[in-house]
Amino acid sequence: MGWEEIIMKYVPSSSRLNILSDLKSVEIFLSVVETRSLTRTAEKLRVAPSTVSKKMAELEERAKAHLISRTTRKVEITQAGMDFYAHCSRLMDEAELAERAIASGRDSLAGRLRVTAPIALTERTLMPHIADFLVQNPAVEIDLDTSTNTKNLRGEGFDLSIRMVARFDVEPDNIVLHENHRHFYASPNYLAEHGEPKHPRDLTAHSCLIVRQGSAAASWPYNDRGRFGRINVSGPFTSNNANTIAELAASGLGVALLGAFIGRDYEGSGRLVRVLEAYSPPASVVVAAAPDCRHLSRPSRAFIDHLSRRLKDVRQEPAALPKRPMLRLVEAL
Repeated sequence: MGWEEIIMKYVPSSSRLNILSDLKSVEIFLSVVETRSLTRTAEKLRVAPSTVSKKMAELEERAKAHLISRTTRKVEITQAGMDFYAHCSRLMDEAELAERAIASGRDSLAGRLRVTAPIALTERTLMPHIADFLVQNPAVEIDLDTSTNTKNLRGEGFDLSIRMVARFDVEPDNIVLHENHRHFYASPNYLAEHGEPKHPRDLTAHSCLIVRQGSAAASWPYNDRGRFGRINVSGPFTSNNANTIAELAASGLGVALLGAFIGRDYEGSGRLVRVLEAYSPPASVVVAAAPDCRHLSRPSRAFIDHLSRRLKDVRQEPAALPKRPMLRLVEAL
């Protein structure tokens, strides 16, 4: 809590004396009362004696009262000065208590965490681990926002953001939690009707279902034997919800680029199969970001550590990969 906030909160309006305009004067005044000396105050605060005299004069001018009485031998504090000093002393006590409360909050595994994460990642991967964390830490509350918009974390009051980004988009202060493989998927029925793409450039002739990321044109990455490229794609449906894209792909509407954490369950049931496996794009990563990763609260740090441990065990492959249909036989029937 800064001086301005403390003064506005704790000092009565009749006693504020416009001190917000010059907080240094208050600091000097407190020292003068405690040392009973302008010279010792100057030495203590490492300022010129003339600065001490000037600031005290300015403070008294704004207070419209004499706060101290100077003689050649000593400094006496007037009644007005003692009244003002009492207010300032309480101010300092409250500031110290506020600092201790903040430090205690940092060190205590209790409190409220405001977290933002995309809905598909939350529903497919994060939720069981969030539930475990809350069971293990009953004094912690989590307020989760599942919108996909990029957040101004500090401006909107978020403690943490959990996001999936390409490796080259990882910021220096991001905390990498997990690597997520990505694949191209389509349903057996779609492939039977439209044929299977053999190279990423074939996707321009296919119906592509696009997970929206910003306002730029849809461009899918791919890996061609260590050479990375991108292909512009288009299709009948775009959404910021990857779960919706996966469901439409499983219904036979087109090809989708999805994280393995979504595709694995559809593969396990046989509703989706991988295509262009030789060209699967580089893995993305799940990262945590905070307004200031250097000064995380204890709940924030514990939550990040918990997710990091748990996500290491997340399945990238379906539990049982069914045998892929023979598309040539299907087409021949």
